[in-house]
Amino acid sequence: MVFELEDRIIILEFQSTYVDISDKKRFILYSALFDHLKNKSQKDIEVHVLSTVEAEKTKFYKINPDSSFPIYIHSLKIYDADEFLNMINTKISNNQQLSEKELLLISLICFMETKNGIEFSILNSAVAITNVPDLDKDIAQFVKGGWC
Repeated sequence: MVFELEDRIIILEFQSTYVDISDKKRFILYSALFDHLKNKSQKDIEVHVLSTVEAEKTKFYKINPDSSFPIYIHSLKIYDADEFLNMINTKISNNQQLSEKELLLISLICFMETKNGIEFSILNSAVAITNVPDLDKDIAQFVKGGWC
């Protein structure tokens, strides 16, 4: 998925295997996209991988002397859906603002470990996002759309 934000372009990939050299072809395409979009939009490009198996880290890939970029790996295996939802609901009850990362993670709840069952987690995260005060309608739709 490619998202163009006001200040940068995010390339987002979901992966259930370790990021390794076999991914090189895809990263070469990312590099070509980086070069093309960077010259066109003058925005920084970030590559993020949401992993269900790998630990949180940054890997650097160098395709050629002019093309080296980091791949930010975000681990979803470190999250417990039940604990995460409790934390989100507590923040909502206390009228605390949710971060962009927390909003994104709500839409990724189906990839997290849970003792209560994935259906329960998805339904409760839908209720939680509905209760977030002053949430921009577009962002709410994006978060809810993440479950599809």
